Amino acid sequence: THDPGKLQEELEKLKDLVRGSLKDIRKILFDLRPMPLDDLGLVGGLRRFCEDFQEQHNLPLNFFLFGKERRYSKALELAVFRIIQEALNNVHKHAEASEVTVKLELYPHRITALIRDDGKGFDLKNSLDKRGHYGLLNMRERAQALSGEIQIHSALERGTEIFLVIPVCVEGRTRGENTSTHCR
Repeated sequence: THDPGKLQEELEKLKDLVRGSLKDIRKILFDLRPMPLDDLGLVGGLRRFCEDFQEQHNLPLNFFLFGKERRYSKALELAVFRIIQEALNNVHKHAEASEVTVKLELYPHRITALIRDDGKGFDLKNSLDKRGHYGLLNMRERAQALSGEIQIHSALERGTEIFLVIPVCVEGRTRGENTSTHCR
């Protein structure tokens, strides 16, 4: 005979397993290409990420935009998004900050971003000399792959600042939109 109580218990476990699997699949897909980037572009995707980050981690985040919104190449948008995402994830994991600021500036021939926190900071030289700081190295490699540069400034008990500059070449106008690509 079948025990209805055990069957119900098994169904609940199965539903939890399916929910967990769907959550994992969504995370994997987001990690491959954040959907807000395709739909909303760099600025909209970053705004959405910053709002979600602030809500998820209960950490006040100030997002400032300077310049005119425009679409960029997918590679450029993804690299800038990923660098800012990594910087914010580092703030959450390590900084013990009470506030973080993201400032994005869109110029005709470059994008700059500043990520600043008021956390505990760290000794940059010792951190880069040690193995395991792949996030910092990954940010630097992403910037360099697009002929950009990243500067990281941190001091113990004074927080961390990450400054990103990536060049952009204006390609022209498409359907009334100003589109840009990466300079090569």
